Amino acid sequence: MFETNKDFLEVFEISSEDNGFYDPILLRDARYGFSVKRKYPDDISFKSPILKSGEPDEVAVIWVVLRVDDKKDDGRIPVHLRISKFSLWKSEPGNFDYDFENENSPTKESVEISRETRAPIELEENDYFYCEKTSRFVDKKGKEVDPSDILEGLFRDHCLTVDKYQGLELRFKKLMRDVVVCKLLDAMRAAIKFLLEKVFDKELIAESMSAELWSGYKEAKAKNIHRSIKIFDYEASRSTVVLFCGGAVLLNLLDIWGNEEFSYLMGVSSSNFLILVHSILMLIVIEAFPTWVLLPVLNVVIRMKRKFSYIKINPYTHRVWFPYFFMVGILAFVFGAAYFVSVALY
Repeated sequence: MFETNKDFLEVFEISSEDNGFYDPILLRDARYGFSVKRKYPDDISFKSPILKSGEPDEVAVIWVVLRVDDKKDDGRIPVHLRISKFSLWKSEPGNFDYDFENENSPTKESVEISRETRAPIELEENDYFYCEKTSRFVDKKGKEVDPSDILEGLFRDHCLTVDKYQGLELRFKKLMRDVVVCKLLDAMRAAIKFLLEKVFDKELIAESMSAELWSGYKEAKAKNIHRSIKIFDYEASRSTVVLFCGGAVLLNLLDIWGNEEFSYLMGVSSSNFLILVHSILMLIVIEAFPTWVLLPVLNVVIRMKRKFSYIKINPYTHRVWFPYFFMVGILAFVFGAAYFVSVALY
């Protein structure tokens, strides 16, 4: 195992002059982790804005973290990698947008050209491990890999996302994630929060500001906003009492509308004791429903949104067939539709 974070960094040989990676920075919030930059090659469709000094403004940044807390039973430790496009200008404090009058800002012409090109997609990789027994890095199949090849492969995959054909799969995934999955989860989260806060008079209090985006809310932190009312020595919020009364009225209406000679509702309504028992039970269920059902569901939705926030892929070398499969599918659909139209017309 590595003694220090610096020892973990040195294994990747960032200092080598011919691998293109530069500016390694040790992460403070991880026991073993670092970030490193690399310029985009000139032979891809994406063009970075150019600083007035002549250097590219947007570069690729790779974050590498050894997740010691997630160590497997066989001694393998997962290696988490993430790569994203990074603006050197916007990373400076106060630079929220480009200031073309500033001598350190990118040029206006290069920014306009860059906006017309396809930007690389942010990727995550979780298929590599550090094996304590052999002190080597391996892939998910157990095959030994060189640490520098891990960085090189992730950077290559990141650049391929701007390719017209090989990047088609990831762009399709991104569309499905952003439009279908994430929009649906956002709507579910908003609906559940509305029920908790407006219908059941619950206030959602998180342990931290990032809880809503990452871990969700603690069940014990949900509490009544408004004054409670005591019924049968049972304390409940006013909204719970309203729902309880509405439920009791609904049961009574169903009993009246029943056409059978004897039903379960008629049996309950014929006994004051059973009415009292069912009323208390119904009151307890309504009061517990928000924190026992809605709040856990809300937390699941939040964690699902976090899970789908990034695209996770395997190396592209295993998936070069996707563009061709996709094009064959489109052609089959077109010819099939043309055939059915011709049959319908003639």
